[in-house]
Amino acid sequence: MSHTQDGSELLTGPGAGGLLRSAVGNSGGVLHSWQLDHVDHRPGRSTKALYRTQVSWPELDGPQAPAREELFGASAHIGEREKNLYVAEQTLVMTDGDINVRVWRYPHDPWLPMLPQVCYPDIV
Repeated sequence: MSHTQDGSELLTGPGAGGLLRSAVGNSGGVLHSWQLDHVDHRPGRSTKALYRTQVSWPELDGPQAPAREELFGASAHIGEREKNLYVAEQTLVMTDGDINVRVWRYPHDPWLPMLPQVCYPDIV
């Protein structure tokens, strides 16, 4: 999947598109485009990235519905275990045997369990 030990090359390069396409497709969506928005890089340890995407959800919105903007996050940890992972249910983990990458749809960040309530307080 990647040449760097911390996932930075994978999560910031063109290979990120394949990860996002797989994650979105696994959830029933279609990825139309993506753009890297933000990176949190800890050299030699981990990389987290946020992407702005255009995604359509044919089963939810109908086959003719236009794509909508969605934010997706991804993280790769090498040489250290994922710490303080609170909510893993709405994430997808992919691996090539050397590196694990966890992908989620915003606001379901597995390290920020209260983020959905903060982003959408009317749901609480």
